[in-house]
Amino acid sequence: MLTLFQFKPSLKKFAEALMAHAQRSNFAHPMHFDADRARILTGTNGDQIVNLTNLHKQYCDAARADRPRFLEMCMAILRDTSLPQRFEDVRANLLPAVRARSYAESLGLSARFAGTALAGTSAAPLGEDVVTVIVVDDADSMSIVTATQLDAWGMSFAVALDMALDHLRGMPGGGFVRNPDGVMVGDWNDAYDSSRLLLPDVIHRAGISDPVAMIPTRDSILLAPAGDRRALLAMLALAHTASEEQGRTVSAAMYNFRNCSAQTYTPEDEEVARGLAQLRQRYLAEDYAAQKTLLDDLHEKHDLDLFVASFMLAQDNHARQEFSLCTWSEGVDALLPKADRIALVRFNEQGEAQRAGTYDWDTVSAVAGHLMTPQPDTYPIRYRVTQFPDLTLLEAH
Repeated sequence: MLTLFQFKPSLKKFAEALMAHAQRSNFAHPMHFDADRARILTGTNGDQIVNLTNLHKQYCDAARADRPRFLEMCMAILRDTSLPQRFEDVRANLLPAVRARSYAESLGLSARFAGTALAGTSAAPLGEDVVTVIVVDDADSMSIVTATQLDAWGMSFAVALDMALDHLRGMPGGGFVRNPDGVMVGDWNDAYDSSRLLLPDVIHRAGISDPVAMIPTRDSILLAPAGDRRALLAMLALAHTASEEQGRTVSAAMYNFRNCSAQTYTPEDEEVARGLAQLRQRYLAEDYAAQKTLLDDLHEKHDLDLFVASFMLAQDNHARQEFSLCTWSEGVDALLPKADRIALVRFNEQGEAQRAGTYDWDTVSAVAGHLMTPQPDTYPIRYRVTQFPDLTLLEAH
């Protein structure tokens, strides 16, 4: 007897089906499918998030005849994306979340693409590449609390964050599990493992003297003793693996705990520092790639001829280390990422690209910094260039 496999639509097909059903149902708010993070941005200001991973699985598991009914059930989630007007109605569902700093920018760019004005996300910087936000979390959707929403509730960010931290502290189960290599791994598995970085008392209970932490993804937190080089290297390896296998990256930094809070930690060991820098480059490459996709889509929508240069990683075989590279082409209005090196490109009479030299970022900045305009409110940072640098000055530098 032959068994026919049931067709399982992709996440994109499910998102498109849900948004089409919403339009047929006269859903009032704009919607934008964020494929990279498996979510739909919607709500009055485009600042509400409907996570699709679990809904997609349920949709695929449903019989084909039952899928239209399931889409209608999903409408209850879409229609309920606006947060309640009374703070008391959300108090119990407040939780702290740590997010990549690039995440906040992606929300803003996605909202601009969808034609909405994103209400300002209320966030506290935690490190160079990560921020703390407050979310209202229920079974199927998660909403980031904006500054506008806090004002409407008459609530300060600090007070709401304290409540959220207390809720996280009181969540049952989980803890740290010790690996043979000396690394301790968070085992809460509740989507808030990384948020425990905000709870030094919970970190202290792990029993590590002078702990160093990493939160490579939303679903992971790692600890190792600051004085154990072997454990720090093992933690770095686990961070690499987590970022590759889990996705939803957060931070490429290490943290220790001073004055009852997490602080960015700089390792003294050269091999550990080199491995950490390499991880940082890979996270930046991911952030810049996602940013480029959003900017390209936005520029195409508004018919803006502005080239968004790529952030590329290359290997220096002589120095045996990885470096980042971007290209600056003559006659091209472009946004450059900040990379270790810049490859300058000119075009001959036939329109063929020709390399005019590769220079360290600091060298180019010293000679042609006046031609590089940093773009405000962007992370990772980009610089707009419209004129080509003087190659004679660069060669003489």
